[in-house]
Amino acid sequence: MSGENVENFFESPDSGGDNTLVVGGTFITGAGTNMKTKTVVFDVGDLTTADSHWIIPGFPGTVQKVGFIVNNTFGGSDASIALHVDGGTAMGGLGTLIIDFSGSAAGDFVQANATSLNVITETSSIQIQKAAGVTGTVEGTVTIEILLN
Repeated sequence: MSGENVENFFESPDSGGDNTLVVGGTFITGAGTNMKTKTVVFDVGDLTTADSHWIIPGFPGTVQKVGFIVNNTFGGSDASIALHVDGGTAMGGLGTLIIDFSGSAAGDFVQANATSLNVITETSSIQIQKAAGVTGTVEGTVTIEILLN
């Protein structure tokens, strides 16, 4: 039968695992988790200095969500980052991710969904750009959730 959808099926676990449903090529566990995503975790280091870090995830996809977390209390000004694909304009939907210095504490975080300028190839670079102005001893970590192509 031509044109039939061969990417929808159900896999029964061999031994006590979670059942897997595949719909349109997307793997979904019994809990509804999309199995076609990878999360890249990157330590951006000292937040008192403005600079950029570059990573190459090594696989094609679409950046879905970005998180930014700090490991300590800080002062001076807000901690902020922006992400760019291949050095271009900042990803849409994210703007600048900001953690307010007022009342800051270890574990403070912010998350945002990327909505445009977020498609990567296996050779794309993602720039994580930090702003200056934070005072104290504080480092940050960024998580980037990518939906695989």
